[in-house]
Amino acid sequence: MNIQRVVCWLIVVVLCPFAQAVDSRIEVMAGLTLSEFADVPNARQMAQTQSGDIVVGSRKLGKVHGISEQGEVFVLADELFMPSAVAIDSQNRLYIAAVNSIYRVDNLDRIFEQRKPVSRLNVLADGLPDASHHGWKAITLSPDESTLVVPVGAPCNICLVHPESGQQPFGTILAINKSKLDQGQLAYDLMATGVRNSVGMDFHPKTGDLWFSDNGRDWMGDDMPPCEINRIPQSALTKGNHYGYPFIHGHPQKGGALEPQDDIRARMPDKQFINPLVEIQAHSAPLGIHWYRGSGEQAMDALKGALLVAEHGSWNRSSPVGYRVSAYWFDRNHEVTEHKVLVDFLTDNDDKLGRPVDFLELANGDVLISDDAGNKIWRLSAATADKQ
Repeated sequence: MNIQRVVCWLIVVVLCPFAQAVDSRIEVMAGLTLSEFADVPNARQMAQTQSGDIVVGSRKLGKVHGISEQGEVFVLADELFMPSAVAIDSQNRLYIAAVNSIYRVDNLDRIFEQRKPVSRLNVLADGLPDASHHGWKAITLSPDESTLVVPVGAPCNICLVHPESGQQPFGTILAINKSKLDQGQLAYDLMATGVRNSVGMDFHPKTGDLWFSDNGRDWMGDDMPPCEINRIPQSALTKGNHYGYPFIHGHPQKGGALEPQDDIRARMPDKQFINPLVEIQAHSAPLGIHWYRGSGEQAMDALKGALLVAEHGSWNRSSPVGYRVSAYWFDRNHEVTEHKVLVDFLTDNDDKLGRPVDFLELANGDVLISDDAGNKIWRLSAATADKQ
């Protein structure tokens, strides 16, 4: 990346987000500031190129957008089936996960220079389950980039899923062999089973454990069952341990519950389930999660070591919950030591001013937050005297 590209990108990152005033009803934790970074329709998962450009998936639109170094938003790919998930490897190759297909896009720098949709996508695999119910993806690369981590949600609110049903790998998190995938072969190990709908994952930067969110089932009341944050230890990344769905929801000793449907509960396997580490208010819908590294020159010191959680917000509840960004801190035993709300998009009158989806930490320590309902990408940063 040459000096001109660096200067242009810094101008966009520093100046453009403050062009519009943020609704004063959005509550932001003291010491932090929220600003608008870009307008992107139906913004879901984000990834950053080696040159600093940004790629954003969408779910409903079937498009993938790019944000150039000058801040111009353009359609990078179109006419895809819920291409919510994007990831970029160290070779600057873009991976897009739609419902049943995974694509790869090369030559990203040239694409961003032209700012036109890719004429032809490289289809690496199209053998994933094609059910659209919870079929949209979130993907992440393992730290050594040997694996593309892809969850496959349950195709229902509540039903038997793999391996109990003998069907396709619904209700799982897959570790897809990236080397084979690049050759057009879909080969994977099971990282987790019994996962209803995970739309957020991140490897802990020190331990290598994979943490992931999971959305609880609907129609059990306003406060049941809890949504979850789970952990796969680095030593168990390919063991396929069972995290409870559809037989048990949440932690049975900490507010969880057995599945009330007799026909499902009767099929409960004789095995140990892995309990969640965090139970979140039912229907809050935690999606993206991110371990805040905070290594940049403008790092938010108050957030170092925190797990950021995007609570997308409820639909199956008499009064809304979620619609906020939370942070959790843990001790060495993975017990929660502190919880804070960083950004609250839900007003006292239940107006929903945003639905956070995913995080992207910039090199300077700021964090971008995608918002698929507000069609925006927000920027969270440390407050300075002139921002307060």
